[in-house]
Amino acid sequence: MQLENGRANSVQPAAATRESWIDVAKGWGILLVVLGHALRGLQNVQLLPTEGWSHALDAWIYSFHMPLFFLLSGFFMEKAVQRPLDRALKDRAKTLLWPYLVWSVLQTLVQIRMSRYTSSSYDWTHMIGILWKPVMQFWFLYVLLLLSLLWLGLRRAGVPALALLAIALILHLTQEGSGLWAMWDLVRIHGVWFAAGAVLGVTPALVEKLRSASTASRLAVLGLGFAVTSWGAIAEADALLRSNILWAFPGVAASLALAMTLPQSWGLTRGLAWIGRLSLEIYLVHTLASATMRAILLHGLKIQDVTLHLVLASVAGVAIPVIMVLISRRFQLRHIFRFGAVA
Repeated sequence: MQLENGRANSVQPAAATRESWIDVAKGWGILLVVLGHALRGLQNVQLLPTEGWSHALDAWIYSFHMPLFFLLSGFFMEKAVQRPLDRALKDRAKTLLWPYLVWSVLQTLVQIRMSRYTSSSYDWTHMIGILWKPVMQFWFLYVLLLLSLLWLGLRRAGVPALALLAIALILHLTQEGSGLWAMWDLVRIHGVWFAAGAVLGVTPALVEKLRSASTASRLAVLGLGFAVTSWGAIAEADALLRSNILWAFPGVAASLALAMTLPQSWGLTRGLAWIGRLSLEIYLVHTLASATMRAILLHGLKIQDVTLHLVLASVAGVAIPVIMVLISRRFQLRHIFRFGAVA
């Protein structure tokens, strides 16, 4: 089967309308990201040990939350393939490259200034390094940009989506530890999830089948998936942190089932969807917000209560980016999060 412009494709693209369950899943995922980084921040300053319950929770979060995000990021990728090449590349630059560069520079500047108060050690060499070695959480945008360009080029060259998924799976399964470039290693680790999301995005019949499954079936996937990852986090925490597709799959499946099962009328569902639509902005700012809150509590107020730190750092990691988004909308501040657009 061919696309309108003649590019090969084995499946038809999904409807252009935004899927609300994707926003819910993104909201759930970004909350896990914020919590995971807040948790590791406390481990870095030795308020929490890297063992016991904190290690298990860390393994549970990191086993599936980034695979989930790569899968969701790939869902609308085929729409970019169908656009004119110059427009598709400009869109990637505006939504991925621009925020990566702007916020990598900003965060590096802040980290250099705050090194004396935080667990990090930054200097000016890190500023140059952002071209090939992303700082902290920004590796996600860097790898996502690489995957997007690879998918765009190979699909426009006529490689079927399902073939790319098979190639991505092979690359994932044949990992052999660290290679010459860490970003390529991450492409091999997470590319299979991006490709799976892209294939889901162009198979509306499969997505609809998943969404129309009985509530009992979705609840079973939800419960079993999180039960498996929870057991793994307790019994095999180190194994969960090795980016193994077998450990990630139950958590990803459970997260999708959760997003598809929560009633749309619930305030919780609407709240998660709203946070999900702001997931990029939260991702960009949350570590600065959480680190600032941790520094205030630890060095300013001399508070070492772990629960208070974890709660307030997580709340700050969501609330401060949201406040910044609202301010950017109020004053029409362009280029802060995406080039040429207000969040």
